[in-house]
Amino acid sequence: MKEATAPESKPLNPAGDPVNSSAKLREVLEGGAEELGISLPAATVEKVFQYLSELKQWGEKINLVGTDNLRELLTEHFLDCLAPVSLLRPRDFTLDLGSGAGLPGIPVKLALPEIRMVLLEQRQKKSVFLRQVVRTLGLTGIEVIQGQAETPGIREVLAGTFDAVLSRATGKLREVLAIGPPFLKRGGKLLVFKGPKAEEELSRLDPLPRGVNLAERKPYRFSFWENPRTILVFEKN
Repeated sequence: MKEATAPESKPLNPAGDPVNSSAKLREVLEGGAEELGISLPAATVEKVFQYLSELKQWGEKINLVGTDNLRELLTEHFLDCLAPVSLLRPRDFTLDLGSGAGLPGIPVKLALPEIRMVLLEQRQKKSVFLRQVVRTLGLTGIEVIQGQAETPGIREVLAGTFDAVLSRATGKLREVLAIGPPFLKRGGKLLVFKGPKAEEELSRLDPLPRGVNLAERKPYRFSFWENPRTILVFEKN
């Protein structure tokens, strides 16, 4: 398989689109983060825009998130991924399960620089992209592992290792609860992003699988969203 290479760097807003202007996007970023109680230093804001630029440019070459619109990348993806920040401790060893385009692992790492993060992604092209982002942003304390969570070798090496596991758009709740907990230490937390139907999906799992309990529901929303979303927090017994 031919390895993906970094696309040529382009201006973030070459057409001068006022909706996607740097000033407007910065306003949306800082306002959205503030709604979650998060303050992003200026240096971090610059890295966010570097990341958005990489998402846009690589997204023209490989399928990352289904859009290259900068405002959508920011509001539907980056800011959404900051929702679990208040549920994590700064030094938690954290696994982003099925990281894809680095969502939510990279936004969480930018908001919590001291956190130790592993991005687990099975696809080669996306793994190449993730390594490029880590280099471009100069991130430390973060590792990209190419592989499937279900692969015995991966599970054996990483089992019982993490304080927290993040799951966003990685499958149905039943599947996530089968795959995620083995990576956690006892008492560790599995944080699952869910939309407006979180309670409906939970009700189909009554009772929950053995070895986990529902520790918390964290609803959240932004002023620019119509519907709230929820982080479901499961604790490993």
